[in-house]
Amino acid sequence: MKKCYFILLAMIFMQVNCYAFTPQNACKYMTSVSGLSTNGYKSDGMGEYFCASNYKLLDGKTNIAYYAEGSGNNAKKVYLVLNLYNTSNKAAMMSNFVSSAKILSKNSINYTLDNVIITAMQSGKSGSWKLGKYTIEVKKQNFSTGLGSEIHFIIKE
Repeated sequence: MKKCYFILLAMIFMQVNCYAFTPQNACKYMTSVSGLSTNGYKSDGMGEYFCASNYKLLDGKTNIAYYAEGSGNNAKKVYLVLNLYNTSNKAAMMSNFVSSAKILSKNSINYTLDNVIITAMQSGKSGSWKLGKYTIEVKKQNFSTGLGSEIHFIIKE
């Protein structure tokens, strides 16, 4: 029984580790999601590079955006940000965020999100999970105004 778990973990490790965040790929990971395409990888003028989507309005002021950041040759971090304002449609907004995170995870590191990560996202609990050379993080920060929160879904090398 122990050998089966080891083989399964080794297969997941090998599957996740074969991906790289090239700038060209990283900026295209979310093109299948309407409103989350980027305008290409650009210098910020201070030695860092990034690409970003526009804010995609989901409901009222609630929005989601996609980003990739890194050096000129390698995007080191890809992430989604949900700006969740107090809304009666919170469940629908979270469902949209989780669906987008599943796409990002699959397209970037070929990983299917497990229930632990999905539950953390839905409940707004911060957490960190190591997958081979990658780390998935969920971070939540409440707005100082008390009118909502910002939730990040991050995959980084």
